[in-house]
Amino acid sequence: DGIRDHCVTGVQTCALPISGMLEHVDFETQSSTASEQGNLRPDMVISLPGGRKIVVDAKAPTKSYIEASQAANDADRARLLADFAAKLADHAKKLGAKEYWSQYKPSPEFVVLFLPSEALFSTALQVDPSLIENAWGQKVVIATPTTLLSVLRTIAHSWDRVEVEQDRKSTRLNSSHTVISYAVFCLKKK
Repeated sequence: DGIRDHCVTGVQTCALPISGMLEHVDFETQSSTASEQGNLRPDMVISLPGGRKIVVDAKAPTKSYIEASQAANDADRARLLADFAAKLADHAKKLGAKEYWSQYKPSPEFVVLFLPSEALFSTALQVDPSLIENAWGQKVVIATPTTLLSVLRTIAHSWDRVEVEQDRKSTRLNSSHTVISYAVFCLKKK
């Protein structure tokens, strides 16, 4: 649990500020929602323009990976890394079964599984090259800090574009009101 909390905190304190996203405006942490499976509590829900949401889970099972780094021999290391990859694949399957997109409508039909390091992902792929494809089959996208930051920056840019468009529409509306007011003023003077 401490590792998961560290991962969530890392996303909140590093990736989100770098991406330009603001808490409670562009994303929420630890929100909960009721579903057929019970109460769901994703680690983060990112708001997209148009009211859409992306759910991020940071509860990746990393214990076997950490134990493998401390293994006394290659056989134990290989066994622990295989266990890590299997648990990660199982976690992706369980995460997909939660169908977060059904609870946060309208949303893209996938959930992001955050891994706190590129090395975790690389190691898991070396052990299980089908991990990405199998996770995607469960509607789960596995993201590392680099890929999550790219996604967050893209979302932040989308919000910027929405704000520019809203400002443009507001300016056009205000201009229209000014023209109408001036026309009314001119008609009254005649």
